[in-house]
Amino acid sequence: MKGKFSRAHMAWFLSNGYEVETSYVRAKAFDPARVSWFALFCAYVRVAYANWHFTKLRRSASLPSTIRMIGRLEKLVRAPFAFFKHNDDKTTFECDDYLAKRGVIDKTAVADMSAFLHGQESYFDIYQGAYEQKGLHAEGAPATIYVRTMDFVRSDPFWRIITTPALYETCRNIMGKNTRITWAWLWYSDPRAKGEVYQNQNWHRDTGEPFNFVRLFVPLTDVKDADDGPTIVVKGSTKHEVLHERRRFSEDEVVASLGTGNTVMALADRGDLYCANTFCLHRGLPPNRPREMLSLLVSYQSSYRTKGLPLVPFSSLSVEQQAFVGGRRNFYSEICDFNQ
Repeated sequence: MKGKFSRAHMAWFLSNGYEVETSYVRAKAFDPARVSWFALFCAYVRVAYANWHFTKLRRSASLPSTIRMIGRLEKLVRAPFAFFKHNDDKTTFECDDYLAKRGVIDKTAVADMSAFLHGQESYFDIYQGAYEQKGLHAEGAPATIYVRTMDFVRSDPFWRIITTPALYETCRNIMGKNTRITWAWLWYSDPRAKGEVYQNQNWHRDTGEPFNFVRLFVPLTDVKDADDGPTIVVKGSTKHEVLHERRRFSEDEVVASLGTGNTVMALADRGDLYCANTFCLHRGLPPNRPREMLSLLVSYQSSYRTKGLPLVPFSSLSVEQQAFVGGRRNFYSEICDFNQ
């Protein structure tokens, strides 16, 4: 009797105790009568320690060596096979904090995503919570404006992009099969007066993301040169114990600490995809031509600074998308409701 109570209690804890795991449990269809007490205990430890303790630590940690150490522990707990498995994508990404894939996204889907961005009635600024802009262009508008995540995650071009096999395989190669899409952004950057820099166009590290994550960038406009406002990444800077405070950094500070020989300009055509560990030092150059971007956060658990993604009914996807997503439920478990 005691054993049955323990299994039932742990199953309830797994499915109700922590929101971040709820969709995972739904997707796996936990049945306490079909799994051992030991398996449920291990799952209990995974939730209670990994989700609570790692998140708590991430709120305060900013030292690169600390983040690397705890990140390796988290990966060992969450994705032990990925921890030991090696491939070219993982090796390049872990060495450079950057990886590019050329021509892997359908250009028609990219064009349709761009058209969707242009067709919105309202736009927002994530740095000014109360700001709302009618129309894409407005006098005095921020340099970068966003479409609300809830407004685009149900769109057909978005799903055509995120069900690209190469996108999924790249994430799996780097993070293992237990990773998932946990957030998404869609934004438009307008040219500014020369020398004017806005928010994340300054050097910075993304200190609010989980210990292990990949930021995926899908350009909706060509990024041919500096005039198109590319992302600049200091390769391998997640391993440097400098400039890790939660603030923006000047060009002089970055050059004095890390020099100029290890930066990469993320140039890309429509249809390309690039990934970055944006805890590295990076910035977006202010564009002299309009720039549009779709970006995804892929991680083992949600970032503490973002809400959960709106769940899209599985039944609303196309037949092809259902076939692809249905075989990779964990990857889409934070964005797709498999019960609808």
